Amino acid sequence: MKFSKKLISIISIGAVFVGGAVIAASTFVPRDQPLGNVAPAALNNASLDSGNVVTYVPWFNFGNYHGDLIAAPVAADGSVSLLVPSWRASTVLNNANNLDNNYWDDFRYIVTWGLEGFPIPFRDGDMDNDQKDFFEPDDSKRIEFLRGDRGEEGDKFRTRESILGDIIHSNPVFVAEPRSGYPFPGYFAYAYANRLRPGRVYVGANDGMLHAFDAATGQELFAYVPTQIFPTLGEYADNGYVHRYYVDGFLTSEDAYFDSAWHTILVGGFGAGGKGFYALDVTSTAAITDESNESWGAGSRLMWEASPTDFGAADMGYSYSRPSIAKLNDGNFAVVVGNGYLSTGGRASLMVLNVETGAVVRNLVVSDTDANGLSSPTLIDTDGDRVVDLAYAGDLNGNLWRFDLTSDVPADWEVSYSGKPLMSIAPVGGEKRAIVNPPEVGTHPLGGLMVYVASGRLLADADADDAGIHYVYGVRDTGYMDPLNLPYDESAFLQQTLTQVEHAGISEDVRTATNNQPNWSTHNGWRTSLEITGATTADMGERVLQPLNLRGGRVQFVSSNPTDGVGYNWFLQLDANTGGAPPHAIIDVNKDGVFGIGDNADGNGDDEVTDVAEDRVVGEFQKLGLASRPIFAVIDETGEAVMINHLAQINQLHEDEPPVVEGDDAGIVGGHFDLDVSSQTYAFDDGATDNHKHQWDDTYGTVVNEFDVLGGFRSIDDIDGLPGSNTNQLFIINIANAILSPAAVIEVNGIGFTVVEWRALTKRYLAGNLGTNEVYPTFKLGATTAADDAVGILQLTSLKLSFPTNAIQVGGIHPSVTGCVKGNETAPGGVYRTGALTLQMLDASNITAGFAYDTSTEVWSVVGGGSTKIHKLGYAVPVNGVHEIGDGMMWEQTIFWHWGGGCYDVDNEADWLTAFEEETGEPHSGGTDEDIGDDPPPEEGGGEGEGETEPPRDEDAIQDVTTSRVTVGDSLGRLFWREILPER
Repeated sequence: MKFSKKLISIISIGAVFVGGAVIAASTFVPRDQPLGNVAPAALNNASLDSGNVVTYVPWFNFGNYHGDLIAAPVAADGSVSLLVPSWRASTVLNNANNLDNNYWDDFRYIVTWGLEGFPIPFRDGDMDNDQKDFFEPDDSKRIEFLRGDRGEEGDKFRTRESILGDIIHSNPVFVAEPRSGYPFPGYFAYAYANRLRPGRVYVGANDGMLHAFDAATGQELFAYVPTQIFPTLGEYADNGYVHRYYVDGFLTSEDAYFDSAWHTILVGGFGAGGKGFYALDVTSTAAITDESNESWGAGSRLMWEASPTDFGAADMGYSYSRPSIAKLNDGNFAVVVGNGYLSTGGRASLMVLNVETGAVVRNLVVSDTDANGLSSPTLIDTDGDRVVDLAYAGDLNGNLWRFDLTSDVPADWEVSYSGKPLMSIAPVGGEKRAIVNPPEVGTHPLGGLMVYVASGRLLADADADDAGIHYVYGVRDTGYMDPLNLPYDESAFLQQTLTQVEHAGISEDVRTATNNQPNWSTHNGWRTSLEITGATTADMGERVLQPLNLRGGRVQFVSSNPTDGVGYNWFLQLDANTGGAPPHAIIDVNKDGVFGIGDNADGNGDDEVTDVAEDRVVGEFQKLGLASRPIFAVIDETGEAVMINHLAQINQLHEDEPPVVEGDDAGIVGGHFDLDVSSQTYAFDDGATDNHKHQWDDTYGTVVNEFDVLGGFRSIDDIDGLPGSNTNQLFIINIANAILSPAAVIEVNGIGFTVVEWRALTKRYLAGNLGTNEVYPTFKLGATTAADDAVGILQLTSLKLSFPTNAIQVGGIHPSVTGCVKGNETAPGGVYRTGALTLQMLDASNITAGFAYDTSTEVWSVVGGGSTKIHKLGYAVPVNGVHEIGDGMMWEQTIFWHWGGGCYDVDNEADWLTAFEEETGEPHSGGTDEDIGDDPPPEEGGGEGEGETEPPRDEDAIQDVTTSRVTVGDSLGRLFWREILPER
């Protein structure tokens, strides 16, 4: 490996974070950046008919910010279920560390850069004293903690649930055989020689590392710690650690030619974690067996780091830009990036870096230098020779720039149109409208190009309060505009609006668009408002925080609204020529496998649903919380699967912190919840409990770890009761009264579901109505055997229940009083424990599918022999009227909002309902778990309800990948020789 040797001074490392006065548009503190969105998953193949398609889904936990990368199979329709993944990187890593206490030292290959400019092991003994100073006090112990040593956790350092840190904004990249398809000399031979190259998945994490995983097994092969983050990385071990971003930026992989050979390289940035970029050579997949710089060593993969202290790189800011890797007209491959935000000079520039060394080849500074920064560029080949000719990029001040790279002399590359932007978005309410994402570019029907961008940013808490109007734009670039007429006046663009209406077929809100047509003699583009007609004022402030996608003649993207603190996300598709309605139905809204009038809604308000353009649906609501941008996979010649990664934002107490000091409220707002663990033996009509904690959440927070129920309560693995007394005991996890506490989340082995969805899954299981490939697992506490694996038995390693802090305000937690819950008094509808959310572990020793439902007793017989039965309302039915731990039901816990409104029983129902409405401002929705549907996932592909059953997805899973089916075709071509997208 030929390294880019450069001396790295310790002063330059520190200057990345602390050097110089910083000028910035609406100055923000990167470490305090709101989450905003999550990274998308990556696919090993974008053609679903190829079979064996796997998605690699990034994940993190809000409570203590541990992370994961989850490999899960993708069904033929693009649906994904994360409950039984192929592997989870955190589990693989933790298991290896647990089996060998020295694994972190002997078998984790972690490298960084030394001050002499060569790769070195990330070890105390190999680092220079100036580098080690950043990790004081206890530098050697902190470095060992970062490597994975857990010996000091809970004492000198904080306790981690996983040694893999949180993965928030860094996108996983799958790399296997070369896929660029270049026509250049030597490339075919290179691609053929590497056609069987094993898959690898690379991703950055906020544990300070870029991780390389084996795509087949999830084993970590090596990791890299960039020096740019050294100044604060030691904090990661602190007991009082406050979350920071570290390796949180975009990743891109591409083939490139340099040093007289073809290579596959990986380039990444830090996002809010730091200023600069780094590159690795990932051509070879030869086994890595140490941390040396030999071909078998992890150090051989490192190429370079670039920082603002490099020659000509002073404009480099926090690296929010997506790197692009391509061949330019000087004959060389290069890395092209936006300079980022909060640079020392506050300018915006396009930076071209030498692909082999990271040195600055050209830095094109734009004319708007008012506290600015350039975002991700998009590179365009205009003549089909696979060499980049143009670049487009937006900036923090809302300008859209074009860069001319057609010359074979880098010194002649320039900002197009005499340095004028194509468009400059007008401020709204005095707030500049940033363009933070790379533009999309396609052909214009009359010649020239169309450049697509959207406004929106979420870099500081103040941005979340911005409820002003944002837009999506299509801007025409003829290539010969008079600079005197630039920038375009966006108010003169064709205007489109979106309308939110209920779809009669699915009883859910969808969005439609106007169908205004452009006059290209007067319109220089179109503009579609994200101020939605039919939405409430609370919905104002919607914006686009992630890249747009141009596919099938449509601009496709996820829009988000962070202003309400919950996060509303929509998947939208606008006609690329007009910004409005499409020429035909494009989303299979009713999931009947057909794109037609049944997918439309009354968008034009004429009280009819027809096939007029304004009735065609262009938007589907996704989920609350955080969403990724979409990725796409081809189902067949008629449709594509659009896959969006989701993570609900749950407010959690940091699990490493001690109980909150009295007077501080760590729990739900406007009240508190009580927690009980039931006695090991009790009469059904008495309902005794062994442990009761008043105001549990005020003391311990809104997350209940069922493996360690604080306050001295019996946990599910307690040795005094099953299943903990026998780690081979089989059991299922049961929820009752889910419909009365719909805000609760159950997290099973790190995968979250709303309790309503878990209850629905249980009902489908009991009814023998699971969807294709849908799983309702049987668990044990001990390690599984090969025989267990063969029948789908899982080891339960993590189980938690949690509530958002606004659970009361949204009617998401059921209120009652202690005596009623303990005594299991008669409640409306016959609900168990007067409606308290109930979690039960039920014996599954002899469990077999095909359970009989007794209509007279309204119960399911679950276990052969009849010792365990589940009532239609969700609770386990006692044997002979007595619950006894070990005889069917092995463990039980209840949670309820302890309020002053009385007992939820039949004698107090009217007063209770009045009190509920007074407390929450809304009438009680009522219902029992019998109302939770047990239908399998809807059928797909047959039209009129015919066809195969749609493979399942976890509809309300808190960690989930949702799938929509959309049309393909409408060949509005993009001019990319290929689009430089992170997931390749």
